[in-house]
Amino acid sequence: MPYDTMFHELQQGHPNARYWIWDAVHPTPAGHLRMAEMWISKATEAGWLLSPNP
Repeated sequence: MPYDTMFHELQQGHPNARYWIWDAVHPTPAGHLRMAEMWISKATEAGWLLSPNP
């Protein structure tokens, strides 16, 4: 998963970079949510999960 790219883009669009990653390494709950959303999206695209809207 391209999490580094995702977090870089998220931090560019938010005035407080610590909103996504609290210590420059570990994601906050908001960051974990975005990671999960990306994983679910990529897993669905790869056919590993069924789409929620058949």
